[in-house]
Amino acid sequence: MIDINLSGVWKSVKAGVPHLIEGGRGGSIILTSSVGGLKAYPHCGNYVAAKHGVVGLMRGFAVELGQHNIRCNTVHPTHVATPMLHNDGTFKMFRPDLENPGPDDMAPICQLFHT
Repeated sequence: MIDINLSGVWKSVKAGVPHLIEGGRGGSIILTSSVGGLKAYPHCGNYVAAKHGVVGLMRGFAVELGQHNIRCNTVHPTHVATPMLHNDGTFKMFRPDLENPGPDDMAPICQLFHT
């Protein structure tokens, strides 16, 4: 989780920034965090930590790259109906209190992400 969602972001920005600086026209870097990068949720501490880390990277990159007219921002999507969310492992992670949770059991948890 940390390797892809945090280290991967850092490595990607570090690889791309020299090209933006060399171009001399400034630019914009948009990092995809998550609403989990703004607040904590149960049973997914590694994900929350990684996405909070993306926000920290954005703030650091913004300070470092502002002198080159390169801005850096994050976007924070909530739940997206993809296999990443809709699978038995995720259902069980968010609803460890149930023996066989399913999509309907996730609804109360998903609603927390929108408050």
